[in-house]
Parts: sequence; structure tokens; C-alpha cells
Amino acid sequence: MHCSKDVSYPLKPRLGAKVLVESTVVEGCGEDTIYFADSDITGHAAMKDIDLGDIINSTPEGTLANVPYKYSLLGSNSTKASVTANAGAILSFSAYCNEERCCGEL
Repeated sequence: MHCSKDVSYPLKPRLGAKVLVESTVVEGCGEDTIYFADSDITGHAAMKDIDLGDIINSTPEGTLANVPYKYSLLGSNSTKASVTANAGAILSFSAYCNEERCCGEL
């Protein structure tokens, strides 16, 4: 996960949720990026290889150590570059337009 500017509460475990957060970079997201609120039942977050920057983790520490599926980790030092390069749709198109109208792709 890479959290960047203007994101409110991207990680908010509650209702007894147990989350495992790995290879994560947080920058410019505000103090409450990893945050517990709005639930009578506390959630927990186990964290490994995290660059929190200047934020505060107010979520209780979790004990979740693994999940029942395989995945590979980037490492927090590579996460930002990978997310920036690969997240979201990459659109490209071209159209032939003259002064009266666009006629479609070339």
C-alpha cells in the first residue's frame, strides 16, 4: 500500500477486524492514516516493513502473522515507485479532428 496526499483514513480497522499491513509507505496523509474509531469493537493492525513518515498509528497492535494465500512483498523501499508506475488505468487514444468534427481513431 502507498498512501499519498489528500487521503483520509485509508486504514481503519474496526468491528474486530484483524489486518496485516506490509511493505507500506505513508507520506503526507495526516496524523490519522492508521486509525481506530467509529466502532464499539476495536480492530487491530499487525505491521511489518512500514514507513510511517510523520503519522501516528492509533490502532491497537495486532498479532495476525500470515494469511491463507501466497503473495510476494515489494518491500517498503520499492512500494511507492511500483504504485506510482502501475496503479490506475493508463489511457491512450488518438483521433483525427478537422475544423468541423472529430472523425475517430487514425
